Formats: sequence, structure tokens, C-alpha cells
Amino acid sequence: MSRYIELVKVTEKTEYGERKSVQSTNAAVDEMYAIVRAATNDELETLYELLNHSSAKRWLAHQLIECHQLPKNIENKCIEIVESLAKEDSIESFGEEMWLQEWKSKLGRA
Repeated sequence: MSRYIELVKVTEKTEYGERKSVQSTNAAVDEMYAIVRAATNDELETLYELLNHSSAKRWLAHQLIECHQLPKNIENKCIEIVESLAKEDSIESFGEEMWLQEWKSKLGRA
């Protein structure tokens, strides 16, 4: 899944004040979602390994949950990643908290 990692690297270089940079990031995220949605069972197994990648897991945890029925252990790992991100001292942590609330609401766990 080297292409997925390449796309993650694009997101790491986002300059939010630069329109072209934001457009590139948005295109990268769209392609990341496309990769996850189209993944075969074998490719999903490879993607699961990226949940240990320091940068990829930030995106992949959300995308896997949103796009696939996951084995419970993988789903739990994804949720743990998002919960960890929600606890960080960053502007993104609020978005992570909102995502978790929405996910729990969909499952009737709110």
C-alpha cells in the first residue's frame, strides 16, 4: 500500500493558507478513500497493518470504519486510535471528538 503512504505524505504538507495545497490534500484524501473502498480482502489485510503506521493510522482508522464491516478486533483498534487522537492537545482533537460522538450515535451507544 505504498500509494496510500504517498498520499498520507501529501496531507502532511498541507498549507491551509494556500488554495492549491488544500486542493492537493483534498484530492489525496479522496484517493485514500477510494483505495480503502475498493480494497479486496487481501488488500484490507495489508491496510490493517498500516494501523501501526504513525501517520497513516490517523486517516485509515476513520476510513476503514466508514467504508467496511470490520472484524471486531480491527474495529476496536480503529476506535482506540480515534479516541487517542481526540485526547491530543490539538485543534483536530475537537473534530475527532465529534466524529466519535456521531459514530456512537449511529450505533446507538451515545
